[in-house]
Amino acid sequence: MRRGMNITFDSLPAHYKESDLAFTVFEASFKKLTQKTLTMKDYISFGICQSDGIVTYAGLIFADDCSLLQSRVFCTRWNGLTKGGDDAIANALMHVSVK
Repeated sequence: MRRGMNITFDSLPAHYKESDLAFTVFEASFKKLTQKTLTMKDYISFGICQSDGIVTYAGLIFADDCSLLQSRVFCTRWNGLTKGGDDAIANALMHVSVK
């Protein structure tokens, strides 16, 4: 049903407010790589939360205390501005463990 509506699971609201969760590891990693501090606009742009401050399921994965079991993030780095064929430079799979 979501496929027909062009909605992905990770973009669905997770019924948590951004202020209820901590993202210290995510924020520190972002700052280390970019020398910038995250703003609410960045959280919305990354799909971590919606404009009303509700965290998405993608946001739960990046929260300090991920409450999703068996979660993983798969990243692909593309060469250039378009995705296609042999343009992938690197792939990485990160498993998120719940303690």
